[in-house]
Amino acid sequence: MIIRLRNSILSVLSLACSMNVTADDIHQYCNPAIHPTAPDSRYRILGEGHEVMDLRTRLVWQRCDMGQTWDGAVCQGRSTFVTLPDAQAAAIRLSQGWRVPEIRELQTLVEYACAEPSRNLRMFPLDRYGNLGYWSVTPVSSQRRHVWGVDFHDGNSTPESADNAIPRTRLVRGPVKYQP
Repeated sequence: MIIRLRNSILSVLSLACSMNVTADDIHQYCNPAIHPTAPDSRYRILGEGHEVMDLRTRLVWQRCDMGQTWDGAVCQGRSTFVTLPDAQAAAIRLSQGWRVPEIRELQTLVEYACAEPSRNLRMFPLDRYGNLGYWSVTPVSSQRRHVWGVDFHDGNSTPESADNAIPRTRLVRGPVKYQP
């Protein structure tokens, strides 16, 4: 009985994971009494939509997680779950100034008026695999080999082992000068 139930759950999850998810498909919970902290007006989509500039911080972010590509409407592919050293090496290989963000930079993407997820879904789409922690390079002072990450399910910052391959990566560069 338990094995059948587990197999049924896995079948449903497999079906759900095979679908493309857009911002309109996500049931994000936003509190209208809280002023949005990351509205669309704060961002500028650059080039063909692969990058987003935060006009307040002047940071340029990859629109999709590492391992995904922007197809003009959604992020395609599956996020690459890597260790922090692997994420840093991948950023160096991309060159163009890409790097793993510091925690204070990553926290600027949190939309505090919303949860599940707590980010601007038009600028930074959610993929079909849900929310997990995102890497930063900021060390946790009380825990050796741990760094801070942000869980965009609720926007909380959490310590992550640098050797863990679960958190996702969103690369950043800048700050850069912006000329409209």
